[in-house]
Amino acid sequence: ASSTDGLFVVSGGDDGQCKLWDCTRLERDVSFRSRLTYASQGGRVTALVSLDDGGGDHAVASASDNGSVHAWRVEYVERGGPSGGSQRGESTSTDRDGRSSRRHRAPPSVERYTGAAEIATVSRGSGAVTAMIRTGVKTLCYSTARGGVRGWDLRSKNSEAFRVNWDSQLGTISALVAEHGGGSGTHENTSSPYTPCFDPRWLVAGTSRGCLALMDLRFGARVAEWRHPTRAPIDALVLATEPSAHGTDARAVVWCAAGRDEVASWDVAAGTCGRVLR
Repeated sequence: ASSTDGLFVVSGGDDGQCKLWDCTRLERDVSFRSRLTYASQGGRVTALVSLDDGGGDHAVASASDNGSVHAWRVEYVERGGPSGGSQRGESTSTDRDGRSSRRHRAPPSVERYTGAAEIATVSRGSGAVTAMIRTGVKTLCYSTARGGVRGWDLRSKNSEAFRVNWDSQLGTISALVAEHGGGSGTHENTSSPYTPCFDPRWLVAGTSRGCLALMDLRFGARVAEWRHPTRAPIDALVLATEPSAHGTDARAVVWCAAGRDEVASWDVAAGTCGRVLR
């Protein structure tokens, strides 16, 4: 997981620890090492997601094979200012059509990292967490080995934003990807891979048995399923858009990494495979 301002990246290991690496020190540090460790979760870390709110605070969500999801805040002291509170410059980017997009806050100048403060935790007792993405300002979506797909509102420990039941015959969910630009809370610039989609209407899950499942989060239901021709496990999913056949509205496609050195694009609306790259 990486912070949206490029300040740091976080890695997770089989020892249950999350390590923070300061990107601003990469070029000048001869002996590069992690600057912060979060070790309160246990198990093996299976997924990491940035929870940056765009206002200067930095937070991370980590998932484990012990079934837990932890949200924790990165605490640090800035040079010449309070922790995470000084005003920093912003830049505005434009897209290919010349329209201005969201402002990007410059990373802070960190003097030292002081700790990782736990914000919230959840554990449903439904087996290992196998995949996780961010779906809102304070909402995460994660899948478990036995409990299907769940949405977690971080503002309430026991609040489920949504839940989609799962058929174990489809395999264990190994990857998730959500719609871009789904709801009213979506950022203006959804073309950036670092910009989360807020309040998506649907998501696609890939499984260990080569299944792609389309889910409608508004009704908490699976609405379509497709199979990889060789039933190879789905390793990763990325959402993109392509021009429609009539040259009007763009259509959503999911690029799927599966099989031996293979990447394929699937049309979400039609449920068909468009291209295969080997």
